[in-house]
Amino acid sequence: MDWIPLNLPKPEDGKKYDIRLHDGTVIAGVEYWDFGAGFDPLPPGEESPSGSRDVRYPLSEVKEYRAHGG
Repeated sequence: MDWIPLNLPKPEDGKKYDIRLHDGTVIAGVEYWDFGAGFDPLPPGEESPSGSRDVRYPLSEVKEYRAHGG
């Protein structure tokens, strides 16, 4: 399956995706969380390396995505 630029269309909340970060790193099978504005929701009390308390991969770090397992 082809990669979809993050700006179109918006991923579906709660579904799993493979994502490619701006640095080229690919992460497979992470959940999109619309409320947290990113991928891979964090448990309470955890913080991502970028400082987000909601998601491990904020939208600002993600270049493109595709359906996981597609």
